[in-house]
Amino acid sequence: MDLFRAYHVIVDRDDVGEVRRGQLRFVDISPGRHEVHLAIDWARSPSVDVDIASGETVRLVCWPKFPGWQSKKALVTPDEWIVLERSEDVASGP
Repeated sequence: MDLFRAYHVIVDRDDVGEVRRGQLRFVDISPGRHEVHLAIDWARSPSVDVDIASGETVRLVCWPKFPGWQSKKALVTPDEWIVLERSEDVASGP
Protein backbone atom coordinates (compact mmCIF):
# COMPACT_ATOMS: atom_id res chain seq x y z
CA MET A 1 0.00 0.00 0.00
CA ASP A 2 2.79 2.48 0.88
CA LEU A 3 5.34 1.20 -1.61
CA PHE A 4 5.17 4.14 -4.04
CA ARG A 5 3.96 6.87 -1.70
CA ALA A 6 5.62 9.16 0.82
CA TYR A 7 5.09 9.60 4.55
CA HIS A 8 4.83 13.20 5.77
CA VAL A 9 7.29 13.96 8.59
CA ILE A 10 5.52 15.98 11.29
CA VAL A 11 7.57 17.72 13.99
CA ASP A 12 5.66 19.64 16.65
CA ARG A 13 2.57 19.74 14.36
CA ASP A 14 4.57 21.18 11.42
CA ASP A 15 4.99 19.22 8.17
CA VAL A 16 8.76 19.39 7.61
CA GLY A 17 9.10 17.09 4.61
CA GLU A 18 8.52 13.63 3.22
CA VAL A 19 10.28 10.30 3.37
CA ARG A 20 9.80 7.38 0.97
CA ARG A 21 10.55 3.68 1.23
CA GLY A 22 14.30 3.07 1.48
CA GLN A 23 15.07 6.78 1.73
CA LEU A 24 17.29 8.45 4.32
CA ARG A 25 15.99 11.91 5.22
CA PHE A 26 17.75 14.57 7.32
CA VAL A 27 15.67 17.29 8.97
CA ASP A 28 17.27 20.19 10.83
CA ILE A 29 15.41 21.06 14.00
CA SER A 30 16.36 23.14 17.00
CA PRO A 31 17.77 21.59 20.16
CA GLY A 32 15.19 20.68 22.77
CA ARG A 33 12.22 18.39 23.20
CA HIS A 34 10.12 17.63 20.11
CA GLU A 35 7.17 15.42 19.21
CA VAL A 36 7.59 13.55 15.92
CA HIS A 37 5.17 11.40 13.95
CA LEU A 38 4.60 10.32 10.36
CA ALA A 39 1.35 10.61 8.43
CA ILE A 40 -0.08 9.30 5.17
CA ASP A 41 -3.68 9.96 4.15
CA TRP A 42 -5.83 9.39 7.24
CA ALA A 43 -3.31 7.10 8.93
CA ARG A 44 -0.27 7.93 11.05
CA SER A 45 2.29 6.61 13.47
CA PRO A 46 2.16 7.03 17.21
CA SER A 47 4.19 10.06 18.30
CA VAL A 48 7.80 9.70 19.41
CA ASP A 49 9.25 12.25 21.84
CA VAL A 50 12.87 13.16 21.18
CA ASP A 51 15.10 15.41 23.28
CA ILE A 52 17.86 16.72 21.03
CA ALA A 53 21.11 18.27 22.27
CA SER A 54 22.91 20.91 20.23
CA GLY A 55 24.83 19.24 17.38
CA GLU A 56 23.22 15.84 18.04
CA THR A 57 21.89 13.59 15.28
CA VAL A 58 18.89 11.45 16.15
CA ARG A 59 17.85 8.59 13.88
CA LEU A 60 14.28 7.40 13.65
CA VAL A 61 13.28 4.42 11.51
CA CYS A 62 9.84 3.63 10.11
CA TRP A 63 7.89 0.99 8.21
CA PRO A 64 4.25 0.05 7.63
CA LYS A 65 2.90 -2.03 10.50
CA PHE A 66 0.65 -4.23 8.37
CA PRO A 67 1.51 -6.00 5.11
CA GLY A 68 -0.52 -4.92 2.08
CA TRP A 69 -3.00 -7.78 2.38
CA GLN A 70 -3.87 -6.55 5.90
CA SER A 71 -4.30 -2.90 4.85
CA LYS A 72 -7.96 -2.89 5.93
CA LYS A 73 -6.67 -2.80 9.52
CA ALA A 74 -5.74 0.84 8.90
CA LEU A 75 -9.45 1.61 8.90
CA VAL A 76 -9.75 0.27 12.44
CA THR A 77 -6.40 1.45 13.84
CA PRO A 78 -5.32 4.45 11.74
CA ASP A 79 -3.09 5.78 14.56
CA GLU A 80 -0.97 2.63 14.36
CA TRP A 81 -0.56 2.22 10.60
CA ILE A 82 3.11 3.29 10.64
CA VAL A 83 5.74 2.08 13.08
CA LEU A 84 8.17 4.85 14.12
CA GLU A 85 11.03 4.07 16.49
CA ARG A 86 14.26 5.64 17.62
CA SER A 87 17.34 3.77 16.44
CA GLU A 88 20.63 3.68 18.31
CA ASP A 89 22.39 3.33 14.96
CA VAL A 90 22.97 7.01 14.17
CA ALA A 91 23.82 7.95 10.58
CA SER A 92 26.22 10.80 9.96
CA GLY A 93 24.62 14.06 8.88
CA PRO A 94 25.12 15.94 5.63
